[in-house]
This record gives sequence, structure tokens and C-alpha cells, in this order.
Amino acid sequence: SRPREMWRYTIMPYNSNFYRRTTEQKRWITAFLIGQFNIQAFDRRAKAIRCAVKKILKKMKNTVIIETRRKHVNLSANLFNIEEYMFHTDFCPVPHGDGPASKRLFDSIRTGCIPIVITDEIRFPFEVTFADYRNVVAHIPSWQPYHIRSVISIINDDRKKRFRKALRDIDRIL
Repeated sequence: SRPREMWRYTIMPYNSNFYRRTTEQKRWITAFLIGQFNIQAFDRRAKAIRCAVKKILKKMKNTVIIETRRKHVNLSANLFNIEEYMFHTDFCPVPHGDGPASKRLFDSIRTGCIPIVITDEIRFPFEVTFADYRNVVAHIPSWQPYHIRSVISIINDDRKKRFRKALRDIDRIL
């Protein structure tokens, strides 16, 4: 038994119903992050994690950061083709938000964008029964978001291919 399991949340898979492409896309973006960074609805820890990830990614080459706001005419997530960004991105950070996971995690899995999960309170669907997430997501403790740079730098092209194969396998299960 794992002692942390009592305070972790098991999440149910849900995504944006992106079409799963059978051919690999050219990935010209290193990391893609879309979301809200400065709203009061998030707990303070989630806001700090998201802001730290944004700050780190701004210093990296070939990253795309889109700040959205709910119900805002010009900054709504609906205005962006998130699917296309994810299909052309190697890594998609998934920081803690309203809860430990978001639709972004499953959109990443569907599009082959390697998710970097940044939370301590997550249990993945079916992780104990028949889904092994160790080769599907990179997981960083919430208090160490600066490790995102290390994760991105140590995963070479061969390992990315293995991750993407595992992402396709998990997507079939979910």
C-alpha cells in the first residue's frame, strides 16, 4: 500500500474529443501551455504552480504560452486551435488547477503531446489495474516546477517515440 493514496484523487478521463491522427505530425513546438494564471478561484498553491511554470517556459526556446480567461471575448480558450498546437508540440505541462487534473491531460494523451503533470494529488484512471503511466507521463512534484526544464532536456527523440507509442496505447484504453 502507498501511504499517499489516501489524499490523492482518482480522476475520470475526459477530453475535447479531438480526432486521433494515425500519422505522426512534425513537432516544432517544444512546450505548449494554455490556461488561466491569475484568477482567484484557484487555490493559492495552484496559482503559484501555474505562474512558476509560465515563468520557466518563457525562458525556453520554441514554447507557446496562451493565457486565457473564462467568459472573456478576446481571451477565451475557444478562440484558439488547441488541437493543432498540441499535435505539433513535444511536451504539454499539466499544472494543478481547480483540481489535480484537467481536460488538458487527456487532450495531451489523445494528441501525442507528452504530458508533464505537476501536482501531488493525482491518481490516474486504472493505474493499478491495467494502465501503466510511468512511460506515458512525466510527473513532477508540485513544489518543484523548475524541474520541467530538466524533464524536457533529458527525453531524447528515441524516448519521445516510446512515450508516444505508450500514449496511443493508453488512449485506446481510455
